[in-house]
Amino acid sequence: SIVDGLACGLPFLSTPVGCLPSMKGGVVSDIPGMHGIIRQLAGNAGAMEDLAREARVFFETAHSESAVKPALAALIAAAVGKTR
Repeated sequence: SIVDGLACGLPFLSTPVGCLPSMKGGVVSDIPGMHGIIRQLAGNAGAMEDLAREARVFFETAHSESAVKPALAALIAAAVGKTR
């Protein structure tokens, strides 16, 4: 999945579906634009490294256990009628 790739520091290339346009660590494009993006990134190791770094940082801040656990705990507490 996209999130698994982000966890490994792998950038993504996707069409603008679902929440992907709001995610960092990759490139979102329509199908006609993908060819040019792939060519551009293939010739630019620095840009790929920047995207890889951005992917990992985005995962850590939005999808890691430490990022998700407090929100999940609050949701569970609200569901059972408890507050902390």
